[in-house]
Amino acid sequence: MKKIFNLLKISILSFFIAGLVSCAQNIPEVVRSEGTLIFEYADEESLPEVRLAVYTETSSDPRRTSSVEVLCLENGFQWESDRIVIYESGDQSFAGVQNLYMPQDRPFAGGEYQVVYKTLTEEKDQNRFYLSAHYDVYSMTVSEAEQYMRERNGRKKLMIFDKEGHVLFYGEPSDFPDPLNSFPETASYRYVWTCSGNLMCLLPCVKK
Repeated sequence: MKKIFNLLKISILSFFIAGLVSCAQNIPEVVRSEGTLIFEYADEESLPEVRLAVYTETSSDPRRTSSVEVLCLENGFQWESDRIVIYESGDQSFAGVQNLYMPQDRPFAGGEYQVVYKTLTEEKDQNRFYLSAHYDVYSMTVSEAEQYMRERNGRKKLMIFDKEGHVLFYGEPSDFPDPLNSFPETASYRYVWTCSGNLMCLLPCVKK
């Protein structure tokens, strides 16, 4: 899971561009919310494991976050988690959850989702985002998913990890044609596809 956390830390920067209100304010404000469907492949033949990651850009210190509640307005499914992933980049602050699953492997509905952000002092704010369903990808193998992403002008990136799961490199695959020999600390790598419509495909991890 450290690998996915590191991946989301990198990719979330492309989701949010609005500036923050001063953190000195007492009442937190959700500046923007974003959801991403993550299709993770264990091997070339298996179908993907699918989960939803939701992040909020907030005007308050993200360390004040106690929980995030997500409600699908299309079907009423609801999730609440206090396993908050927090990070800051410059003057931007993010808090969210990255492992939301549907029961019995049902697909996530496309449509509007409501996010309720709660602080340790029981203050809260809410926001909404729209999620594209991508139902076709649920039944795709790796090769089929890659073709799907190409047809939608997706971007393919390379991630290289050390043995602890820390990201050593995230960028163009052409920079390291032989990823396992990229750095002395390299332990594994994987390719990542992203495209508009809140979709991410994690290809199988390759280890030394």
